[in-house]
Amino acid sequence: MDQWLDALVDPTTGRPHLGNAIFYRAGFTGRVDFREATFTGVALFFETTFNVVTPSLTT
Repeated sequence: MDQWLDALVDPTTGRPHLGNAIFYRAGFTGRVDFREATFTGVALFFETTFNVVTPSLTT
């Protein structure tokens, strides 16, 4: 996913730029970070799953 977002970087802002994005039955595993991305169109997530494995915290 990082490589895909890197390919969409707007050279003027240095951030990924997406127009319309439709994620239909997409499955993401691991870290997926859209925080720096700009969506200037419609962003739809239909039946999309995000599976993130986080380390357990022990005290």
